[in-house]
Formats: sequence, C-alpha cells, structure tokens
Amino acid sequence: MKIPNKKMGDIIKIGNHRDAPNAEIVHIYTDEEKKSGIFGDIAVVYFQNKLKGIRSDVVWNGEKWKFKNEGPDGAYVNINMYNPILKK
Repeated sequence: MKIPNKKMGDIIKIGNHRDAPNAEIVHIYTDEEKKSGIFGDIAVVYFQNKLKGIRSDVVWNGEKWKFKNEGPDGAYVNINMYNPILKK
C-alpha cells in the first residue's frame, strides 16, 4: 500500500480519536527494510502522558497512521532531542 508523501521531521497524528498522539517522523523505512516484516512504514517519536518520549513503528492503513503492534511497544528516548510541539 502506498503511504502518504512524508519526510523526516514531519508531524503526524497516530489514529483518529480525539486523544491520539502527535508524533515526529524520525525514520522512513526502505522497501527492503519493510520486506523483513520487522519494521513498520515509518518510525516516530511521541510523548506518552506528555512526559516520556517513546520511539515506535507505525503503519499506514489507507486511512490513518496506526501503531504497527498492539499493546506496549517502542523504546524510551531522550525527549530533549525532539520537537517540543509533540508535548501539546
């Protein structure tokens, strides 16, 4: 499935509910990387509870961005390295 045209540093919304987090694109996977099945379409950083920075993979389902895996996923990151707009 073709994903929307995005670049590193762009801000996206994950999901479409009112409280869906904003996330900064930090990596766009190549077709070769995606073939492994390990990665999503892109890697993003978002703030959990406006306190913890989390890096996670997301996929485009044709209508919205969603987390690649259900349930807890991702890794903590240094929140000072990313766009402050994510905290809003």
